[in-house]
Amino acid sequence: RIFRQGRCGPDSAFWLLISSDHGMTSATRAVHPRRPAFAGRDTGRDVEIVSSGPLANLHFPEGTDQRQRATVRRLRNIEGVRAWRRSELPPSLEYGHPDRSGDVVILLPPGEVFSFRASGQATAAHLIGLRGMHGHDSDEVPAMQTILRIHREPPLPQDLRGLDLGKVDARRLHATAAALLSIAPAESAHSVPLLRMDAGRPHATARDSTPPSR
Repeated sequence: RIFRQGRCGPDSAFWLLISSDHGMTSATRAVHPRRPAFAGRDTGRDVEIVSSGPLANLHFPEGTDQRQRATVRRLRNIEGVRAWRRSELPPSLEYGHPDRSGDVVILLPPGEVFSFRASGQATAAHLIGLRGMHGHDSDEVPAMQTILRIHREPPLPQDLRGLDLGKVDARRLHATAAALLSIAPAESAHSVPLLRMDAGRPHATARDSTPPSR
């Protein structure tokens, strides 16, 4: 109704995209970020730990490069656990930030989450109110993909009405919106849209298209 009442030209279109920012995995096991396996001698009380879901950020004092490297080596010996220094984070995670990301970042396997409410070695996640979590790489954990519904006024071409895109990678939504508006996406964004505009007509791209690593 807003579109129809507006002063729009004959070639104008109103796009509505409804989505969520990510999917969810089931959380079954909660572990304390300072349990002995994670908090060794190289991560003393001078290291601030900020965790959310399966991710933990370890913020070290300045001048502790050797401790950071030792922490990463030790953590990588724990089965299922992944760890990086901030400069080594995989581009696909889109997580490296000079102020918010830790000097060392830990990622637990799907099903496990960090919680300071966990006791001992581990706690059943539902006992502390956790049932689902996000934070994994969509390229590796399909459950991180999300829903998407697209509506256009005037309506889409007949062959695209009701087109099922399946679960989608939310990292492609920015490029999709830019493509539908025929504008360039941000340089830092993933560059493969879910739909492309060709001569004013939207076309679905391959469902498994993935953006190149930056």
